[in-house]
Amino acid sequence: MILKQQKKNQDLNLKNLRIKKLTKRISFTAGRNFGLISTPRRKAFSKKIYRFIDFDRNMYENQSSSVRCIEYDSFRNQKLALMCYPFGLLQYILLPNGIKIGSELRNFGSNIGDSMHLKSLNGGSIISCIGLYNFGCGKLVRSAGTSAILVRNYTNFSLVKLKSGELRLFDDNVMCVKGSNSNGEFFLRDLKKAGTARKLSNFRPRNRALARNPVDHPMGGRTKGGTSKTFTGKPSKWTSTINSNRISKYRILTKRKGKFIKF
Repeated sequence: MILKQQKKNQDLNLKNLRIKKLTKRISFTAGRNFGLISTPRRKAFSKKIYRFIDFDRNMYENQSSSVRCIEYDSFRNQKLALMCYPFGLLQYILLPNGIKIGSELRNFGSNIGDSMHLKSLNGGSIISCIGLYNFGCGKLVRSAGTSAILVRNYTNFSLVKLKSGELRLFDDNVMCVKGSNSNGEFFLRDLKKAGTARKLSNFRPRNRALARNPVDHPMGGRTKGGTSKTFTGKPSKWTSTINSNRISKYRILTKRKGKFIKF
């Protein structure tokens, strides 16, 4: 009983811990400019604490660090782990699945939760937090419960299958994390009321454009028909949303719908 009470007190102390060097208070203003609506369906956030996260995980090779506490991040659906190195350095990382308080992780290691290069993994490995370029920070597969599969390693590239079904080539020296992300039950959450959804994001309720007046929207005040337009009068359909001149398009072998890309 005494041990349970001590553990409970320790968890409460770690929960209220805030490291000033790794956090920053952010206040938001959005959607208004001198009282006029500049961006529709937007509102201001309440003050939140932003935590600086180490997405690189390429420092202190073979140096072990222990999980000091697990924290909630209001800016993402993923939980964070506060890592403590033996020489006193503290860093936030995305919590891998299966990692608990007291677990030890390594950069350039071989266990689940360790960061490593793609070339040091075998085919069929489950990975997450993948970088786009050599020695860059993790950009892909960072959401709660997501993971990717390393299909095969080639001489200079590695073939990875993403969660969307897209097959993509990466450089061998790209950093990744072995294992999937935690908080896989995030999609099962029940908000229960509209006020909870309002607090989670800076979006306000949306009404249909046809239900508005002509002064409020280009499609308002008339019956159905005509070209669909945005709030600023631009066509809202039949336009490409992807930059066709991007460099990475030559490394995407299969689209999300399973179709091969013709170059």
